[in-house]
Amino acid sequence: MRFHGLLSREKSVLVIIDVQEKRFPLIHDKERVLENLRKLIQFAKIVGMSIILTEQYPKGLGRTIPGDKRDPSRRLSSAALAPRNLEMS
Repeated sequence: MRFHGLLSREKSVLVIIDVQEKRFPLIHDKERVLENLRKLIQFAKIVGMSIILTEQYPKGLGRTIPGDKRDPSRRLSSAALAPRNLEMS
C-alpha cells in the first residue's frame, strides 16, 4: 500500500529511541513531544507500519514513556540504529 507516493508500509518503520522515564523530564517541551509520539504511534498502527521501541538500561533509566503496549528492544549500549540491532515487529 502506498501513501501519496511518499511512504510504503512495507519499506517504512517508526523507530522510537530511548524515550524513558528518567530522561523524559529533561526534554524541552516534553508534553508536546509526548503528544506527537502518541500521534506517530497511532498513525503507524492505522496504516500497518512496523514500530520499534528501544530503551537503554531500563533498570537505571526507567521504562519507555509513549505508552505503547509492545515490549521495547532492551540494550546496554547506544548502538540502536546498527542494522543488525533493528528487528521489525
